[in-house]
Amino acid sequence: MSEFAFESVPFSTFGSFVSIANLRADTAPGGVAGIYLRRVQGVLLNSAPVGRLVLVHDGAEVATTVHADATLLCLTDERGGRVEVSFDGPRTLRLRGTGVGLRIVGARDVVTASEAAGRATFNAGAVRRRYEFESLAGGMALAGHWRDATEGIAHLDLLPGDGGRWEAAVDEYTSTWTPRERRPFEETLAGSRRAFDAWLDGMPRTRAELVEARRLAAYVLWSCVVEPEGLLTRPTVLMSMSRMCSVWAWDNCFNALALVRHHPALAWDQLLLFMDHQDEFGAYPDVINTGITIYNYVKPPVHGWTVLEMLRRNPDAPDRDVLERVHDSLGRWTRWWLDHRRLPGQSLPHYLHGNDAGWDNNTIFDAGVPVVTPDLAAALVTQMDALSDLARRFGKDSEAKQWKEQADNMLAALLDELWTGGRFVARLALTGEPVVTRSLIYAMPIILAERLPKNVVGKLIVMLRDHLTAHGLASEHPDSPEYRASGYWRGPIWAPATYMPAWALDRLGAAELARTEEARTSSDPPDTSSELARKARELAGTIAERYCAMCANNGFAEYFDALTGLGLGDHAYSWTASVFLLLAERLHARRQSP
Repeated sequence: MSEFAFESVPFSTFGSFVSIANLRADTAPGGVAGIYLRRVQGVLLNSAPVGRLVLVHDGAEVATTVHADATLLCLTDERGGRVEVSFDGPRTLRLRGTGVGLRIVGARDVVTASEAAGRATFNAGAVRRRYEFESLAGGMALAGHWRDATEGIAHLDLLPGDGGRWEAAVDEYTSTWTPRERRPFEETLAGSRRAFDAWLDGMPRTRAELVEARRLAAYVLWSCVVEPEGLLTRPTVLMSMSRMCSVWAWDNCFNALALVRHHPALAWDQLLLFMDHQDEFGAYPDVINTGITIYNYVKPPVHGWTVLEMLRRNPDAPDRDVLERVHDSLGRWTRWWLDHRRLPGQSLPHYLHGNDAGWDNNTIFDAGVPVVTPDLAAALVTQMDALSDLARRFGKDSEAKQWKEQADNMLAALLDELWTGGRFVARLALTGEPVVTRSLIYAMPIILAERLPKNVVGKLIVMLRDHLTAHGLASEHPDSPEYRASGYWRGPIWAPATYMPAWALDRLGAAELARTEEARTSSDPPDTSSELARKARELAGTIAERYCAMCANNGFAEYFDALTGLGLGDHAYSWTASVFLLLAERLHARRQSP
């Protein structure tokens, strides 16, 4: 099985909150870099360490080399010593070593450690879990003990016995550990491999040259799935097991799209999680993890667009009860924007913070808030279109007509108030003053391409092409004085700002080509739409090609340097993996089509 870069991608398994990760000194406890056993729980960023893992010879720590694939982590030393780690389900780790011992240096938050015959316990206060280390072969030695709130245990050593071998299990639990029946290590490893292979088989297909990147993308998603716990009321795809150990209310949409064909229940759970936490006013929280929901920000209303695309990708799911709940929740979410994010007498809604847009520090917010932006209006048009479609599915024709009329009215207001004839602008909600920057966010109404006038679409295509670097769409134009190579939303390439335009251009191209073909077969003269279709599909293909190549070369980072393609931020981000899979699937389909 192919290895991944453990220095930036944590080792975990489907359903588990536990991971083993490589931490740099600037992110490690006490500034001590190393390999850490950690748990993702109840914090917005990062996760709590349980202990640092080091190889030992005769009581002395030795240099370690790490190799990892989706199901097996190997620690080796220069003398040929080897430690292997695998998961046996979400809450048990299996470990075995040959020719070298393993030391677990307890974190400061391990508030007690105790020892019994062939067992030792770490009580990790920060994550409110205990970890039972059971020796299955070889020896075990616990040195040091908890003394006060600032001083953890010294260490636990797992030591070679006869033949230089040892083996152990680590169980995560809450109050009470009970004896377990242990399968052979090879059997647990084989089971884990079968489970991952089945997961991989359910991922979108890609071209041959992207197969290895597909495997890594599948692993990133696999390892980010956690079981229901605390405020996570459903199985959830976290954004990362590395740093961004939560889920945000538009990040989840792209994961749902990648999963919906072969894992439909898990895909719909990503949307239903936020519907479970919808507040009394109709707003979805900005972010959720096991212990936190944040409501003082929101995220853009792309959920209606997501629902229609999920239904297109897998029309057989979900069942009617779930879809009716989705319809009702989306209605409340849409009315929240209409009722609480429009000033009196205004037609278009506004953002109160960059976080509300998902483009956190983007230049469109430099002039202040509240700000009326074209991406928000466009997203709400698509959401009201989705509500009209859903109402029609349920035979609610009157409601469907009302949502369609509201969508049409908002589209008209978007063009009347924010389209200048050559481009979209934003406006300060209080004064109407235009806000013009060189942000890619102004091109996001391209998601309405099939509804927009052709001259508007043509201008948006020009803008998108102008933002296209050798690696993808820069969130701020590289020639802008505000461009920053690692400036978060002020320059780097991002997954959602890549996928939504590429998706829209592809859809537009396909629709226009179909109309042109229909006109040709009916002997009507072709119109200029065919040229627009050609440009749209060509640009969609270029965006997909460059993004997928960048990910194949540089992994699945949170965002990327627009000029070099190097990964930035969190280096194992699930929505990046999902968007890669979606775009790579489209490239594969194009190659397969005649």
